[in-house]
Amino acid sequence: MAPENSLLPALRASPGGRDANIRVVLARSPSQPPAWLARAEWALALAATLVALALHVRLFLSAGPLWRDEINTVVVATQPTIAGVWDRLESESFPLLPYALLHVWRSVGLGTDAGLRAFGLMVGLSAIAALWWGRRRAGLPPPLLALSLFAINPVVVRWGDSIRGYGLGELAILLAFTLVFEALRHPRPVVIGLAAIAATAAVQTAYQNSVLVFAVGMAGAAVSLGRRRPRRAALALGIGGVAALSLVPYLAVMGRAREYRLVSVEGATPATGPGSSLRETRPGGPGEGASTRAWSGNRGRAGRRSAQGGRSEAPIGRKRPALAATRRRFGASRR
Repeated sequence: MAPENSLLPALRASPGGRDANIRVVLARSPSQPPAWLARAEWALALAATLVALALHVRLFLSAGPLWRDEINTVVVATQPTIAGVWDRLESESFPLLPYALLHVWRSVGLGTDAGLRAFGLMVGLSAIAALWWGRRRAGLPPPLLALSLFAINPVVVRWGDSIRGYGLGELAILLAFTLVFEALRHPRPVVIGLAAIAATAAVQTAYQNSVLVFAVGMAGAAVSLGRRRPRRAALALGIGGVAALSLVPYLAVMGRAREYRLVSVEGATPATGPGSSLRETRPGGPGEGASTRAWSGNRGRAGRRSAQGGRSEAPIGRKRPALAATRRRFGASRR
């Protein structure tokens, strides 16, 4: 086969070739990286994977008992019914799915500390597997960058394996990213359904994932429109829309959560002493609730007793600021 440069003299010698001002584009295949570089990339990726696996196992063996927020998650997840779990979401940081999965996990006899730690370990290892699976589906090189910045990140390992919703959220968004673009490449009903389930699971495990699902949907739509495939662009937006609709029931939960008012100590400095007062942090908010007034009154009486008895107290500025939360419906009082 003649080289591409040999086409130029033929075009110029053809009738009208010079007058036609033909523009010739020479397509060149990208140069392949050296074989040793590809092998080194694979070796580093496998080494990073082994390090990540070791970190997860090490954390599982040394994490110890559950800490405060993890215990709170278990308490919510172990309500007798899913409806009971739903009623407590207003004071929680995650949607329903993490608690529902822990509810099922505990119902099969794995509710001990070790069993719950095994749940976190399984989630963490699944996230590493999701990275490699996404690479295989996309036909890309080893995910060396993702392994370096994500899989062996101590913060990701520590909090992703905790009995909270962080690990499930990262796992779900990794699966959603891969499945959405797999659905755009091969829009079969099964793949589209799995992509919609993964995107919905992503927003149902962490509220923050809604931003990432939106970004995935918009990116898929932009790529599809760039390739003049409007139907597939609509498909990407539709998958994101299904995930967004699944968050509509949480509007009521968020409305109930707004009934919690944060009350802070104002004027608590070494100069003013313990005689400071409480006020709500929201400007123009209604007055303090009964529990707040009682707390403030008891605190004032304690300060007077201390002054009368001659006992000295440490300056309040050296202590942590006291915070209290009172639940109250706007415009209505509770007993």
